[in-house]
Amino acid sequence: MALLRRTIAQPVSIDWTSIPNPGEKCGPRILENGESCLSQPDLIGIFGGTFDPIHNGHINSVASLLDEFYFKTIYLLPSSTPPHRAPTFFTAEDRLKMVELAIENYARLKADDRESRSGVVSYTIDTLISFRSQFPDDSLAFIAGMDAFLQMPGWKRWQDYLHYAHIIVMQRPGYDPADDAWGQDCVTVDKAQILNSTAGRIYYADSMLVDISSTVIRKKLKAGQNLDSEIPGPVINYIRTKQLYAHT
Repeated sequence: MALLRRTIAQPVSIDWTSIPNPGEKCGPRILENGESCLSQPDLIGIFGGTFDPIHNGHINSVASLLDEFYFKTIYLLPSSTPPHRAPTFFTAEDRLKMVELAIENYARLKADDRESRSGVVSYTIDTLISFRSQFPDDSLAFIAGMDAFLQMPGWKRWQDYLHYAHIIVMQRPGYDPADDAWGQDCVTVDKAQILNSTAGRIYYADSMLVDISSTVIRKKLKAGQNLDSEIPGPVINYIRTKQLYAHT
């Protein structure tokens, strides 16, 4: 499927003095001499989506980031009402439960209900502000696929995202983002700048976003087709037990 192209806003210049705690901190996770430092921030990941339903593409993508970075935790947030997409098929309650079931064997992945329980439109800026309030001194990384990243200039208060978090972009194979992506003056290839500062950088991860169509999955569910390779077993069992496929 061809990548959606659109006019992208000019690169964003960040006012570093306005970023919370922009000073660098040392981190034992990257010190070559093995010495530790008590002032290092933890790295907290934020990965949102409709998860309608969650599938192995989501899980494999964030699991690969756990290996690529030193995340303390990556939070998976089912949205309530997404502002840029059609309404979800499954309820917020069911989508949250499916996320919990899908990640039950991953100690550093956690489901978060702050968007799904709100019952209102989920805006990324509100989520980032909420996480920054919860983790004032830690490194926050908002995780996005390439398509979502390119569309951010159309999102609410997108210019403020880097004031609250870094952005880690999972690329699609064969695509060079340098041609038209926004924020090129904020891009870093140095992981230390993500690990040792709280916000303000964009990093293109080696990990790729595994692209599986939720629409195709729902059609297969309704047709009763085998989805063992596409959806975690506990999620399939939940969907079948509650007969959620009948609503797709």
